[in-house]
Amino acid sequence: AFLDRSYQADGSLTPRDQPKATISDQKLITQRLDQLTNGHPITIADGSPLIITAKTVCVHSDSENSLTLLKIARTYLDAP
Repeated sequence: AFLDRSYQADGSLTPRDQPKATISDQKLITQRLDQLTNGHPITIADGSPLIITAKTVCVHSDSENSLTLLKIARTYLDAP
């Protein structure tokens, strides 16, 4: 599952030319990690819930603050 991109109702990524396609807010990244790791629906671009089953999380290297987002994810996932 991508931490730095929003999803559409059909499970596809929101096209980058649409509003809210990318996520760079650290609080939202942590919220998404919490949702994914606890089996809760994620919030998609239009605010609706979507259940995603994922075994890995990814961040696009060209996303704003990608290294910071990866560090947040690592810290979250390593926490007891």
